[in-house]
Amino acid sequence: MSGGGAVGGVRPSPSMGAGGGARPVGGAGAGSAGPGARPGAGMGAGGPAVAGGGARPGTGAGMAGSAGVGGGGRPGAGVGTAGAARVGGASAGASAAAANRYNAPSRNDLSGFLGLPSDEGFGHASTASTRQGTMSSPSTLPAREGNVDVNYGKTEGPRGGQVGGVTATGPQGNTVGKAAAVGPQGGAAVVGGVQGAAGGTAVRGAAVGPQGGAAVVGGVQGAAGGTAVRGAAVGPQGGAAVVGGVQGAAGGTAVRGAAVGPNGQVVAGRGAVGPGGYGAGGVVTAGPAGIGAGFTRISPAGRYTAAAAVRGTYNNWGIYGTGWRVQYPGAWVAAGWTTAALWSTATWGTAASYCGYAEQPPVYYDYGTSVVYEDNSVYVNGDVAGTTEEYYDQAASLAATGAEAKTQSDGDWLPLGVFAFTKAENPTSDITIQLAVNKDGVIRGNYTDTATKQNQVVQGSVDKQTQRVAFTVGDNKANIIETGLYNLTKEESPCLIHLGKDSTEQWLLVRLQNPEASAG
Repeated sequence: MSGGGAVGGVRPSPSMGAGGGARPVGGAGAGSAGPGARPGAGMGAGGPAVAGGGARPGTGAGMAGSAGVGGGGRPGAGVGTAGAARVGGASAGASAAAANRYNAPSRNDLSGFLGLPSDEGFGHASTASTRQGTMSSPSTLPAREGNVDVNYGKTEGPRGGQVGGVTATGPQGNTVGKAAAVGPQGGAAVVGGVQGAAGGTAVRGAAVGPQGGAAVVGGVQGAAGGTAVRGAAVGPQGGAAVVGGVQGAAGGTAVRGAAVGPNGQVVAGRGAVGPGGYGAGGVVTAGPAGIGAGFTRISPAGRYTAAAAVRGTYNNWGIYGTGWRVQYPGAWVAAGWTTAALWSTATWGTAASYCGYAEQPPVYYDYGTSVVYEDNSVYVNGDVAGTTEEYYDQAASLAATGAEAKTQSDGDWLPLGVFAFTKAENPTSDITIQLAVNKDGVIRGNYTDTATKQNQVVQGSVDKQTQRVAFTVGDNKANIIETGLYNLTKEESPCLIHLGKDSTEQWLLVRLQNPEASAG
């Protein structure tokens, strides 16, 4: 029977990965992080920073515009060279190639930017008529309410690099300064900052590497110690990153950031730690290597809210009745089961006793919390479960074992329940999954997509050592749904979809109660 829905392969999702659409389709890779997703404020001198797909920098990078990490984002005018930096969208062609040919400013350019004397003036700094003095010998200039102390200077490194800077301190103790440097290979950097007499500080800067990479950063610190910082960078091969964070004077810290790799992989994360040491955070990954996307933490409150919304909009209560069985003669139904039996649920006590787990504590698979992805490995309750490829292979083997098991529909089966299948952020679902297990741990059931009017048989099994459940839908053996047996006895069950070996998504099984099922 042809498939449909989340893993069956009939309806493609509008978008895969972090910004995915209604349903993940079998065999589809992860897609974009979604237009408009904003991991942080704009970097540099101003403007928003957005996370999106397909990063490719164009020419220049700097402080004048917004630092983009997404389709069409422009970090702004170049530092030293003109042009906009584009991270996202189509290849910049010849303009992109020019990004790696930074034209180093001349000494006069550098001096003009800093407001310093020309090369000639630097050679005769001790006799300059406008600004007397050196870095160690301040000059005093008249001001409306007092004097301004100005210090400036320049030096050249042993390999030909140059740096120059100037500071000015007003009569009330406030100070402003800026400096610039050009390396011997063509890299350049510029920084400016202010410090108030009471201790408040603000600084911002930018740099362009000799190979075309660029970075911009800004930060402020209050007199009481509170700090905020943000920054962005674009690599010479097209990678880009943006990060922002704050720290309170009492020690609380929050940070968020995003990055786009040169091959299109996108990762975004956030975290916070309070003064007492308690923290929370989350990471999402998408793109060509979006294996970590399904391990983003979703809070119990978030799952509860999503489940309540799904139950409030669910209207497919007529399935699994007599009419449904006639419509789908190939559906799986245990011999002798009534509609009420199909809709029955199981508690952990019932399932544990039936499957032989009565002496074992339940294992809850909470993806992003107790099951995490880190450094290309998966950890379950702190213990390494294998590399991401090994973890996928385990799920595939578990599902295949159940699919190959010889079972009889008139055998002994325990109904696990009927669930709406949805993403946590989606308040509706037209996909329903019905599950049952036998004493050997074999899983059977039905995957019903009422929007496409398709039904496919579910086949899988339970690992009796780990209590991990894995099953496939229809003929698609590459895409695997996994969860825990204990999860399936709860009102909301987080589950992980393996979209092949290279991508994952986290979905939600919402348990449904049908008090009128006995009428079917």
